[in-house]
Amino acid sequence: MATRLGPFRLTLGATLLFLLHQGWSPYWPNRWVDSYLDDVLFLPVVLGWGAMGFRGLLKTPRPIPLGWWLSASIYLVLMVEVGFPRWNPAFVYDPWDFLAYAFGAGLYALSQPVASEAKAAHSAADYRGERATEMPLREKAH
Repeated sequence: MATRLGPFRLTLGATLLFLLHQGWSPYWPNRWVDSYLDDVLFLPVVLGWGAMGFRGLLKTPRPIPLGWWLSASIYLVLMVEVGFPRWNPAFVYDPWDFLAYAFGAGLYALSQPVASEAKAAHSAADYRGERATEMPLREKAH
């Protein structure tokens, strides 16, 4: 499968950038970077490592379905931006954070594999428990 950005490279890069930011932020404070960089990196890091763990447990190279990671993104963002400020006053609600999370989700979406029609057909057969080699590929109509 061809990828645009590559899920592993994005996850590793976002994780390293997050760790670098945690190290430099006490010495080089920047209000915009400190406020929004972690929010942009949050979903690529959490969803990326989660997807790698999920694929490792299932021992499958299949990408995580769109509905799964979108629902996980919405749940995590609402929990962090709405729930945490209600439970702990140390967390602050910031509506601009939603834009940063959306940008991070977009980066994660761009890193996901792009399957061709034939690969998608094989994946659908595999999902239904059929053997992909038994499923004939349909010819494209001209």
